[in-house]
Amino acid sequence: MLHMSADKSYLKPIGQRLIALRTQLGFRNREQFAEAFGAPRKTFEKYEQGLTELPTRLMLWLSSEHHVNLDWLLTGEGQMFEGAVASYNEAVIDKIAGVVTTVYDDANVRLPREKIAGEAVALYNDLIGKVDDINDLDEIIAMLPWLQMRLTKRLREAKMDPGTGKREAS
Repeated sequence: MLHMSADKSYLKPIGQRLIALRTQLGFRNREQFAEAFGAPRKTFEKYEQGLTELPTRLMLWLSSEHHVNLDWLLTGEGQMFEGAVASYNEAVIDKIAGVVTTVYDDANVRLPREKIAGEAVALYNDLIGKVDDINDLDEIIAMLPWLQMRLTKRLREAKMDPGTGKREAS
């Protein structure tokens, strides 16, 4: 049982998961994430450093707008996103991997073959919250331009701001 005393060390892992979540959601930096939520950057800095508890309003926003699994955020248990499943539709992943390859090729960025799957899975998780049926190939095909735009934008932002830890597009 977690004892809620003046010791706030339990907040550090929550802050670390918030950083991982911010990155996974494609926010370039803390300021962009804070702005999307409508709070000052310094406030998010305190959340991410584990100095301040996350407010209910933030957790509701993460859950409703980004399909974040709050159990994962608070405890580290389960998947990062609601609806993220261990099984997947291979045809869907193949289509998404094609988008990844195209976007990286168009940007003249060399992506090692072993990294394509990771990018495809990240986009797959983005897609889970956007479609009614993740196994409906027609619906997925209709969303491919959105995925392509999202990844292109992420690469462009990484190229403009290479200090974010993402690969610099060169």
